[in-house]
Amino acid sequence: MKAQTTFTKVLKTKNLQLAAGLVVAMTFSNHLNAQNNTSYSDNDFPIGGTNNCAIGVAAISSGFTTTGNTAVGSRTLTNTSGNDNVAIGNHALHNSSTGNNNAANGSNVLFKNTTGSSNVANGANAMYSNTVGTYNTATGAKALYANTVANRNSAFGWEALVAANGNHNAAFGFRALFKNTSGSENTGCGTGALGSNTTGAGNSSLGTWSDVGAGNLSNATAIGYTSLVNASNKVRIGNASVTVIEGQVAYSWPSDGRFKTNVKEEDVKGLEFIKKLRPVVYNFDTRKFTEFWTKNMPEDVRKEHLNQDFTASTNVRQSGFIAQEVESAAKEANYDFNGVHVPENENDNYSLAYAEFVVPLVKAVQEQQKIIEGLQQQINDMQKGQGSATGIGNSLSVTGASMDQNVPNPFSTETVISFNLPNQIGNAYMTVYDLSGRQIKTLPISKRGASSITITSDQLEAGMYIYSIVADGKIVDSKRMVVTGK
Repeated sequence: MKAQTTFTKVLKTKNLQLAAGLVVAMTFSNHLNAQNNTSYSDNDFPIGGTNNCAIGVAAISSGFTTTGNTAVGSRTLTNTSGNDNVAIGNHALHNSSTGNNNAANGSNVLFKNTTGSSNVANGANAMYSNTVGTYNTATGAKALYANTVANRNSAFGWEALVAANGNHNAAFGFRALFKNTSGSENTGCGTGALGSNTTGAGNSSLGTWSDVGAGNLSNATAIGYTSLVNASNKVRIGNASVTVIEGQVAYSWPSDGRFKTNVKEEDVKGLEFIKKLRPVVYNFDTRKFTEFWTKNMPEDVRKEHLNQDFTASTNVRQSGFIAQEVESAAKEANYDFNGVHVPENENDNYSLAYAEFVVPLVKAVQEQQKIIEGLQQQINDMQKGQGSATGIGNSLSVTGASMDQNVPNPFSTETVISFNLPNQIGNAYMTVYDLSGRQIKTLPISKRGASSITITSDQLEAGMYIYSIVADGKIVDSKRMVVTGK
C-alpha cells in the first residue's frame, strides 16, 4: 500500500480517502477548506466541507461545503450542500441539496429529497418522493412513499401513508392510511386502518381494518376490529358482529346548567309524542348492514369486513323502535327531537339514541299524573254529590278556553262536543275515562278557535263516562256523558 502526504494548502487538514486499496491522505486538491473528512470509494471522487464521512461510489460526490454528513452506499447524498444528514443504503438521499438533519436508512430512501429537513426514514423506498417536506418520520418499505411537500407525518408499516401529501397524520400498521392523499390530522392504528381515507381530516381509527365509509369524512372515529364509521362527527365502537358493549358504570355526558341556553320546558312533547310510537321486537340483519356500509370499499378490503360469522348478532331478539317511524312521529307532534340520527349521505344509516326518550317519557308521565289527579278530584266530588247536574266543573282554568256539554246526552251512536281554544294553545287533546279512572279514548285537537269533536260509541259500553279537554297540560273542563244501549 502506498502512502502519500502532500501539503498543498494549509486548510486541508486531517482528511482521509481510501480508493482501490490505496490510502491517500491530504489529496483533496480541489477543496481549500476540507477538514476532518473520510472517504472510501472505487472512484476518486472529491469531497469537501468538514466532518463528513462517505463510503460508496459517488457518496457525497458534490459535497463542497457540507458539514457533519454521513453517507454509506452507492450514490448516497450525491448532490448535497446540506448539513448533519445520515444516509445509509444505495441512492439514499440521492438528490439532497440543502436539506439538513435528515436520516435515511435503506435503498432509495428519501431518494428525491432536495431541501426537506429533519426527516427520518427507514426501509426500502421509504419517503422516496419527498422533496421539501419536513419533520416526517417513516419506518417501513414504501412508507410515506408519495409524500412530496407535506410536514409532520408519522408512518410505521409497509406502505403506511404511501400516497400521503397531507400534514400531521399518524399511521401505524401495514397499509394504514393507504389511500390518504391530502387528508390531514388523521390517526390510523392497525393493519389497513383508515385505509379508505383520501381527503378527510381529523379522523381516527383503532383496530385491524378499522376504517371510514367514505374518503372525505371529518372528525369520524372507528374503534375495534373491522369497525366502520360512515358519517362525519360520528363515533363507531365495534363491528356488526358485536353483541355486547359493556362498562362498569353508566355513560354520562355534560349537563351543567351554567352552559345551557334557550331552555324551554314547553317545547318538550309528552303524551302527544309518546302515544305515536310503536314499540316492537325484531332481529337486525348485521350481515346485510355490513354489506351496506362497505359497498364503496375495494373488494379485497370489503372481504375482510364480510369474512365474519354474523349468526349470533343477527339472532339477538331486540326491543325498540323503527327510526323512520320515530322521525315521523316527532314531525307529526311538531317536536324537535334529537334522539333520531338521520343519514347525512347515501352511505350513512338511521340510528336511535334511546337515552333521549327519557325526557318525553317523563313529560308524558307528568301530564298523565295531572289528568289522574284531576279525575280523582272529580270522582271525589261526584261521590260527595258536589258535581253539577251535567258536569264535574273545572279542575284547572285555561284563560279563554271553554268546553260545552255534549249534544245529545244521553246518546246511543254519536254525540257532538263543542269547544273554544285560543290560538296560543300549543298542545291540546280530549280524553274519555270511565268512572274507575281507566282511559278509554284520546283524541288530538289540532283546530283552534270555535270547533267541535264528534264522539262515537265505539268501544264504549252503556254507562257513564267523563270527558275532558287538556290544553298545554291543563284541564280546560271535565263533564259527564251517558251512553245508552245500542
